[in-house]
Amino acid sequence: CCHYSSEIFKEPIKELMRKGGGEIADEKWFSNLSTKGNTGAASIFIMLEELMYSGKLKTGDKILCMVPESGRFVTSFMQLTVEGSAEGETKSYPLRKIEAPELIVEKTETSEWLIRQLAQIWIDFETELLKVPIITKIHEGKISIEEYKLLLKDLRQQVIDGSQWISRAASNIDIELFELRSAFIKHTATEHKDY
Repeated sequence: CCHYSSEIFKEPIKELMRKGGGEIADEKWFSNLSTKGNTGAASIFIMLEELMYSGKLKTGDKILCMVPESGRFVTSFMQLTVEGSAEGETKSYPLRKIEAPELIVEKTETSEWLIRQLAQIWIDFETELLKVPIITKIHEGKISIEEYKLLLKDLRQQVIDGSQWISRAASNIDIELFELRSAFIKHTATEHKDY
């Protein structure tokens, strides 16, 4: 797969690959520029999806992906290997011991009580979560694609809303707790990148 924004760049790319000793035969090139146009930053993912469903791939094939940055200062590569069908193959994930998250707090009677309460809530939550049928299927390696898609249906909105809520909360934290405010903002950025 090679992303280029115009056919005008195809020959120079091929020429540079020849000069670098990495020539690839024409029949092994895959581009959807002529059928989809320049789809921008998403183009490599759109191409990979099309290639995956094209019927051209077989187990063991190597896919070299090349994405030149618009200013031609940076070029990214990734190599993928085609795996066989996952049908019939299941991998189970053993249940791990549920432990309270590690928290470092001031040693006061109130904070220690609060930490015990929060730790128990966390342990109860994880214990109950492991009893949810779809989570059980995940751990047993028996979840179907349809069930997985259903599970993820609202993930994007949850992540978007969650990062906004965390940002709002961060803006209300006193300056005396600046480190905590920074931790909230950092977590917001992580949440935003999750999707």
